Amino acid sequence: MLLFCQFTSADRLGLRSSANPPQHASVRFSPTYDRRRASDDRDLVFFKENETGGYSISVPNANGYNDLMSRQDPSTLNDIQIGQPAWRMALLFPPQGSWTEQEYLALDAGRQIEFDRGCVEVLDIPTKEHHRLVRFLFLLMQAFVSSRGLGEVFFAPLPVRLWNEKYREPDLVYLASGRSDAGKYPDGADLVVEIVSDSPSDRKRDLEIKVSEYERAGISEYWVVDPQKAIVLVHRLIHSKYAVDSFTTGQIAHSKILDGFSVGVESLFEAAKRT
Repeated sequence: MLLFCQFTSADRLGLRSSANPPQHASVRFSPTYDRRRASDDRDLVFFKENETGGYSISVPNANGYNDLMSRQDPSTLNDIQIGQPAWRMALLFPPQGSWTEQEYLALDAGRQIEFDRGCVEVLDIPTKEHHRLVRFLFLLMQAFVSSRGLGEVFFAPLPVRLWNEKYREPDLVYLASGRSDAGKYPDGADLVVEIVSDSPSDRKRDLEIKVSEYERAGISEYWVVDPQKAIVLVHRLIHSKYAVDSFTTGQIAHSKILDGFSVGVESLFEAAKRT
């Protein structure tokens, strides 16, 4: 017996069984994704009875998605199981590796989500200390930039396109006044700031991966604020490569692209402790 599913335009999953069911069902992932062609292999989902009486789920060209869903019985996808993922929610979205830029940009999650070659990455929810650091830097930089007519400063969440199929959401983004304002989201930036979280994966992303990405994207300055080590790293683009200066307590971090803009490192990290 084969169980199959089809999303309706109301985002509901209908499960049906039949003695002679069709071999596959086209899946629409929500009204946002109605543009997807039914003939697209990414839209096919198979629920097939296995030897143990359970059901395996197969989505062509989506190995990670198969791994996640392969052991779920379709008849229990909507059951509330404390401590378990809300499995049906996963079916409302494309599998990893199959997202388009349009689908990513249509998300309205209210938190930082980044995009890389068809995959989305949901970042950790920021702490109060993280927000205090962002607020301190934003107010300081915004006052400096606006008083001199140098452009605009934005804070996350705001997708910044680095190149085709690659978006990051820096904590702070500075766009110079001469930069094009076309489109809903910036295509590159002049200066970005990231506040490093404590987890090893976050530290690797901000201290290593994003350094090479922002360098490749031609972003003139990349500031990394590291509360764990109480340092500020300022990466400056020189001949298409980043040179980095490190500033610690008792020193003043300063910008080249925003000539005259500086931040006392001790004052910055003190701001994170205020209640």
